[in-house]
Amino acid sequence: MTPEPGDGEGTARCRIVDTETGEACGLRVTCLEERNGRLIAYHPTLYLDEAYQRRGLGRALMHHCQREYPALGIRAIRIHARDAGALIWGRLGFDFDLADVEGPDEGRRRARSVAAIFSPDASRPTRRRLLPPWPERGLNPYHALRAREKQGPADALAAAEMWRRIPSEDQIERGELEGTFTNPAEIVAFEAHDIPIGADAMRYAHWDGIMYLGT
Repeated sequence: MTPEPGDGEGTARCRIVDTETGEACGLRVTCLEERNGRLIAYHPTLYLDEAYQRRGLGRALMHHCQREYPALGIRAIRIHARDAGALIWGRLGFDFDLADVEGPDEGRRRARSVAAIFSPDASRPTRRRLLPPWPERGLNPYHALRAREKQGPADALAAAEMWRRIPSEDQIERGELEGTFTNPAEIVAFEAHDIPIGADAMRYAHWDGIMYLGT
């Protein structure tokens, strides 16, 4: 990675460079924040050019950050997951960032984070070329699941099982959350009737994530 001038104090921009060609192939922007006495690295931008995607480089880059940041006093990494990152960061163990989520306890704040992803009004993806070949485009997870219901009997059954894991507002209010999703990794990994429907839906998601790096 090659450092570039930042956008302000506490901000660093690093070009990701292909060591074989010397050409830039991505960008990482890091902003330092403090929360409850912990130094946090927020990555508002972390991407690879399309030709370098699906080669394990994003995973390697994040593992590099996990190794290097603690020595710098950084205790957590924060991201906004979207597009392909909504899948990758969930698989790498990023959890919901609950700092700004309302609720009387952690369980209900987690439930609200899940419900927000699958709201009919949730944000839609910004890069349509990353979407799977479903009939409709520009979907959010809610509309993606509704579209999946129409693909065939097995798809409809898989979607129904997934809806049962997504908490409703009434369930959240009552605190009756047993059997519902609690974190991004559970959603991404969810399969039903041999269909990876959790990963399919999360391709359309936007969510705020955080990973703590030790104590």
